[in-house]
Amino acid sequence: MSSLVFRGLAEDIHRLLTGSDLGVVESFRLLPWWGRLAVPTAGGLLAGVVLIGGSRLTRMQSSTDYMEAIVICSGHVPIRASLVKSTAALFSIGSGGSIGREGPMVQLAAMLASFLGRWRRFSPPQRRLLVACGAAAGIASAYFAPLAGSFFVAEIILGTIAMESLGPLVAASVTAALTMKFLSNAHQLYEVPRFTLSSPW
Repeated sequence: MSSLVFRGLAEDIHRLLTGSDLGVVESFRLLPWWGRLAVPTAGGLLAGVVLIGGSRLTRMQSSTDYMEAIVICSGHVPIRASLVKSTAALFSIGSGGSIGREGPMVQLAAMLASFLGRWRRFSPPQRRLLVACGAAAGIASAYFAPLAGSFFVAEIILGTIAMESLGPLVAASVTAALTMKFLSNAHQLYEVPRFTLSSPW
């Protein structure tokens, strides 16, 4: 759900700055030459203002890296710092910046999972697994690749493909991908060519 909200807000900012519902390339093609310079500049300025203003709110907070929260911390992903970074990314992406929306989508999903674990007073190992599930769900919703999301988090971040962690990761990833498919017009980011077997050899 956080990925859907982030995508919707990025599209709204893009529409506000360019006056177009089309994709980034088509929208910028329709702008005059000065608009092609002004829109990314405005987005960068807004992102900078958010980061500078947000640095005062998040001065005492720890790292927002969800991988660090899973591997060496107790599963705590700070809310304010994550929201500041994601908001800055929102302005940059909405104005045509090429930073990619996948990172903030994963960050927000991990942050919400961390918040849920702290709210329900889960133990640190349970919180770490819950943040890992949030990250896997974020990857699955960003790329529409639930198995890749769950195996990436299991292998790269958790360092194990044990069933007690892989099962929840797959469940979270598949649920996120189905939610995106059901509530939006999401499709695979990278189309894989169909494999046809011409002969047994």
